[in-house]
Amino acid sequence: IVVAPVIPADLMGRRADIAAARWRIEASLSDVANAKTLFYPNINLVAFAGFSSIGLGRLADAGSQQWGVGPALRLPIFEAGRLRANLRAKTADLDAAIESYNAAVVDAVREVADQLASSHAIGRQQLEQQAAQDAAQSAYDIAVQRYRAGLGNYLNVLTAETSVLAQRRLAVDLAGRALQTQVALMHALGGGYAPEPLQLSKTLQK
Repeated sequence: IVVAPVIPADLMGRRADIAAARWRIEASLSDVANAKTLFYPNINLVAFAGFSSIGLGRLADAGSQQWGVGPALRLPIFEAGRLRANLRAKTADLDAAIESYNAAVVDAVREVADQLASSHAIGRQQLEQQAAQDAAQSAYDIAVQRYRAGLGNYLNVLTAETSVLAQRRLAVDLAGRALQTQVALMHALGGGYAPEPLQLSKTLQK
């Protein structure tokens, strides 16, 4: 199995769990921003149209009497406690969303690292297996030559052939495990990773 030496970290951003966590942060940021805007005075210009001259004491309630649209002026100083509590709640939600996002990223990195470790381990096993298979094939060829030359018995040929077949089965098993690891790695990276083609053993290429 061949894995690129450098894999872009932003590929993990395509994972569904990380994307969802990021969206929760963006939603929480919007909620915090909206909570902060509530601290500013709100002037209802439509409500002001009903007055030729008004006093400060009537700004907060006269609009509803004149136009049925609510107070002409809302002053946050009269509800600062509620607004601060609301902002604290939204900020706490944002902190929780960020913590959830960080946890999702850490889990994703750990999962990718595990799959990369598995890929490298299988790659080493495939190299060792190919060397063992080459040795078994060489031993089989020698056994056949000796048998044909009358220097060995057929049992030696069968024994060598059994070793070759065992190595071929092992090659198929390792190739399957390598493919499964590549699929798992692509899944861990959010589906955006295109690994290099599998390096099949000489036997499997025949």
